[in-house]
Formats: sequence, C-alpha cells, structure tokens
Amino acid sequence: MKEKTLTLPCPVRDLIPQKGKMGFDQILIKTQRDDSESTATIKCDNIFLDDDHQLSDIALIEYVNQLIAAAQGYHRAINGKTAPKGLFVGIQEAFFHQRVHQGDCLTVKGVTIEEVSQVTFVQGVIERAGIKIAELVTKLYEVKDGPEFGSLTDGRQMLGARDAIFLNKSQPPVCLGSDIQRQLYSYMHHIDLGEDLICFKIACPEDFDAFDGHFPGNPILPGITLLEIAGLALKLITKKPVRIQSVRKMKISGMILPNQVIDCVLKTDRENGLTVPFSATFKTEDGRVISRFTGAGAEGRG
Repeated sequence: MKEKTLTLPCPVRDLIPQKGKMGFDQILIKTQRDDSESTATIKCDNIFLDDDHQLSDIALIEYVNQLIAAAQGYHRAINGKTAPKGLFVGIQEAFFHQRVHQGDCLTVKGVTIEEVSQVTFVQGVIERAGIKIAELVTKLYEVKDGPEFGSLTDGRQMLGARDAIFLNKSQPPVCLGSDIQRQLYSYMHHIDLGEDLICFKIACPEDFDAFDGHFPGNPILPGITLLEIAGLALKLITKKPVRIQSVRKMKISGMILPNQVIDCVLKTDRENGLTVPFSATFKTEDGRVISRFTGAGAEGRG
C-alpha cells in the first residue's frame, strides 16, 4: 500500500473527525512518537464560551485530548491506516492558572508519560504567549476496533425508548453565565440543595449541544461535560460565579448516553478561604459509579 504523504503544519480536522460544536480551530505543528505540539485558536462558536467570551477552563482538557488524537491520526495516515477512536477516561490532575478568551491563540503541548494496556497517560501544558495557562495529566483509552466500540455502547436502544426527559423550567440563577450551563440546568431535576451538599438527577437529550460530533451515529456524553456539571453544582451551592481551579483523580468508568438519567452528588468545604474544595460522584440509577473526583473551585478569578 502506498503511504500517504502529509506535511506539518497540518489542520487537526484533516486528521480526525471534529467534534461538532466542541471542535477547535487547531493546527498540528510537531509530532513525534511521544511528544506533540499544536496551536489552537478559540472561535466564537465554541459552546464552552460564557457570556463574557471567556472559555470554561475544563474545555482546555479537550485541547490536549484532540492534540493526541491528531498526532495518532497523523502517524496512522502516513502509514495508510485508519486513525483509532480514543475515549477520554479521566484526569490524574489538572490545574488552571489563567482565564482564556475568545480569539486567544494558544500553544498546546502533549507528552506521553505512561502507557498501560489501552490507556495512555499524557502530560499536557497549555500556554499563551509563553505564559502557562493550564497543566494537566489526562488519560485516554484507545478503542481497538468497531466491534469493541459497539460493545461499549450496548443498551442504546433501551435508553432511546424512554419517554421525553424531564425539563426544569425554573429560571436559571444569575450566577450561571454560559449557555451550556443554562442548558444543563434545564436538564436537572429532583434537586436537593443544602449548605455544603447538592444532590440531583440529570439526563441530557439527544439535541444537547455537546453530543454534536461525539460520536456520529453513536452519541456519547463527552467526559469533560461531567466536569462542567460539577462546576454548575458549585455555583448552585455557593450562589457565586465559582470556577473549577483544579481537579484530581478523575476516573470515568462508564459511558453516558442520550436520555440516560444519572444521579449526582457534590460536597463542598467552604471553610478554606477563597478556595472551595469539593468532591463529586456520578452514578447510574442502579447505583453503579460512572465517575468520581475531587477538586477545588475559586471565587472571583479573573
């Protein structure tokens, strides 16, 4: 088979399927086996932008994930092979240092630091004009083939047969400053809000923006949406525009499909100055843990 010739820089969209409204204008500029780099520009139609045109910090995780997917796609294309499908399965740790705005041009770097079975641990660093914006270690699962991916999404027909999901028609709190968080708020129900604890159920319909392009024909809720839901819960508890500043030991052990109801619990400790430590747990209705993690929010970060 004749090898396909590619040159760098190379648009990410030429290497991997873009994730619809989650897609980024990203250019792969360097790729070695375990070390890759890209530029990324935040466009106005990114669904993780808020009303002040600032990007939700957790969306930066997806920049690193797509960089690695593009690097893998590049090397597969050079050898005439189909790019693998990768799934985001967690965060070892992540720290967000500065806010990012629409139009910002970022440098995204990813270095593979460990590979265990089909899981790759990638150390990511995101910079703007040489200043570090975020640093993290993300975990990506490489799906072997189509049949394996199909087996991971068994039960789709049963879930698709649900009645119309519950919609929360109450007015969103003013501290929810983005369309995606207002969308997620409208999907919440059975909300039990205490001083330092919130419990609720949530189910995202098929037309939820984050399903667009993830994945065509097999919609799966992107893992970073769980972090966005946690950020939403933090705002509901504190009644302030708190943003997630760090995340630790996030593990995703199951997929969430359209219309699937999940139970969410988030606990906080607000006796710690300006930071708000929290723990979050997401479970299926039958009690199986889908994800859990800890982290900290910060009030009034600019």
